[in-house]
Amino acid sequence: MTGVADPQAQLYAALAKAQGEFPPIPRSKTVRVKGKTKAGADFEYTFNYAPLDAIIAAVRPKLTENGLSISQFLTSDDGRPAIQTIIMHAGGGSISGTLPIKTEGLDPQGVGSLVTYVRRYALVSALGIASEDDDDGGAANRAPRADASANGSEKKANASQVREVEKLIADLNESGALGETEVRDRMQVEYGTIDSKALTATQAADLVKRLKAKAAQGVAA
Repeated sequence: MTGVADPQAQLYAALAKAQGEFPPIPRSKTVRVKGKTKAGADFEYTFNYAPLDAIIAAVRPKLTENGLSISQFLTSDDGRPAIQTIIMHAGGGSISGTLPIKTEGLDPQGVGSLVTYVRRYALVSALGIASEDDDDGGAANRAPRADASANGSEKKANASQVREVEKLIADLNESGALGETEVRDRMQVEYGTIDSKALTATQAADLVKRLKAKAAQGVAA
């Protein structure tokens, strides 16, 4: 029928307008990363990111002005825990996406931290905004990525390594020495994944060594 606005078209137009009006988002959190290059040399660098609460505070006013709202739910996807993100418009349109999460080996506090990380990741992806420093792929050149095993040159971490990584992450998070979100952020930057099961054996061994150092000495891993 002519004269009847398409709810989805209204949503897309409102979202495009809101995206153009979002203010710069302060990247108030800093993560320090230590590791080795593919050639074996030590390196250290930092990157900044915006925490979830800062992102929400920055985008909510413009979303509201344009008749938009966002909801995120803990749901399931194929029997696995997942985060569903829904963008809704006052005209009735909506778009959504679901991102599965792996909670094996995590205690309740660890699960909560991981949910926060995934919510942040899903939110910035849905809104098309950047919440972290972009070093133009520098991290990919400095450290081996998780997909290095794709060509068979690296074996995946075994079950024992995965359990050890997850236990160390959970213990550090529970003790307050190093938050779950910060560890997952570092894993994403250095190895290309937040999932310990996707690590190579070499990456898992490196991560275990650094997490143990943090637990024993109280210094950045």
